[in-house]
Amino acid sequence: MNTPPTDPIAQAWTVALRAQLDAVVAQFEAQLRQHVAHSNAEHARDLAGFRGRITELEQSLAAAHAAHAQQGVEHARLLGERERWMLEAQQLQDTLRGQSVELTALRDSLRDRDDEARTLAAQVQTLDAQFTAEREFVAAVVGVSGSQLIEATQAALGVALEATPVCYGALKAKRLDAVLAAAMRERGRSAVRASLTDDERRGLLGAASAAGCELVEAAVGARFGAATMDKAGERAEPADEGLVVACVMPGLRLAGSAGSLLHPRVIVGTA
Repeated sequence: MNTPPTDPIAQAWTVALRAQLDAVVAQFEAQLRQHVAHSNAEHARDLAGFRGRITELEQSLAAAHAAHAQQGVEHARLLGERERWMLEAQQLQDTLRGQSVELTALRDSLRDRDDEARTLAAQVQTLDAQFTAEREFVAAVVGVSGSQLIEATQAALGVALEATPVCYGALKAKRLDAVLAAAMRERGRSAVRASLTDDERRGLLGAASAAGCELVEAAVGARFGAATMDKAGERAEPADEGLVVACVMPGLRLAGSAGSLLHPRVIVGTA
């Protein structure tokens, strides 16, 4: 088969077109490489940003997990405390319920005791009213502190003279007038050498009033009579013989009566 002859013009155009096509391809490849490089750079930046964001999110997620775990621990602790508080509250309610029962019983007991106390107070008041005179008697004599009158009264009574039920009972048993008469008789034995003080006289007056008695004074200058007076001694005075010079101890009689429980002791004048 015969080969057609080569056309120099067609060959030149072919070469030129190929060269132009190669230039266009080369330019396109260069643009494509530039575009790829630019896209790769942008993608790399975006990828780096995404990776940084992923790291931040992973850190946030880890922190959230840690916080959640801590919250779980705290929640479990709070649940435990809640259970403990509920148990304590239940125990407290049981205790309060028991105390309420005890309080009710105590109130009932106190009510009963209050009734008993009122009854006892009424009895004490009634009993106390029976010793009004004895209290006044003791108050009158005890007010003369440190005197021979107190010693004489205690000797006559047999117990300590003081504001006690024992003393009041002894006075009630022996009778106030009898005790006072015995005390005045005892004190009268020493009245000559140790005269009655003003306090003792006031004490005797109060004790006599409490005992329902009256003191009897022998007037100075009155004629001595053995039937109405006791002679404590004699003294030379500028007075007639047989007249009362001094009354060292008053006598005692029941109030409103003419009789005498105790004659006054006197000093009689002698010539």
